Amino acid sequence: MSITLIVEDGTGLENSNTYLSEADADAYFLERGDTVWAALDTELKKAALVIATDYIEQRWGQRIRGVKYSQEQALLFPRDGAYDAEGYLFDDVPVNLEKATAEYAWFSKGLGMLLTPTAPVDATGAVSPQGVTKRTFEKVGPIAEAVEFFSAGGDGGAYTPRIPVADKWMKTLIHSGGRSSR
Repeated sequence: MSITLIVEDGTGLENSNTYLSEADADAYFLERGDTVWAALDTELKKAALVIATDYIEQRWGQRIRGVKYSQEQALLFPRDGAYDAEGYLFDDVPVNLEKATAEYAWFSKGLGMLLTPTAPVDATGAVSPQGVTKRTFEKVGPIAEAVEFFSAGGDGGAYTPRIPVADKWMKTLIHSGGRSSR
């Protein structure tokens, strides 16, 4: 199997499948002293970048500022009328989007975590039909037990993992109120 990365270059490609090249992801992690990413197989890195991009598209798509340049472009970027919090027009593919792609790729399938599990999992990694365990309480005599679950939300029971660094980069690209431009 050989995965071909088609990196969005800011022109609105009709067939792009990632916001970040393998070489750029390698450089990103090298600058941060991460040796785990460097040791990964090339195909695993490529798959992780595609998975991360898919995750960004699905999780953040409806909340990103501005509108796509064209209906034919494969990914959400580049965008028209998208300004950051300081009033600057986003680059064709914003640096923060590239950073988020790298961070989500690190946590994607193959690196120990599914970005979009089909069912909630608890702290042990076991599928939990009720949701992710928030708190348990046990009392030995006279026997009492309580389990509280985090809500799985309205997305069919899927639990959305929180990846603080990547989520922070993405939050710079989304609507904070209701305005998509300045």
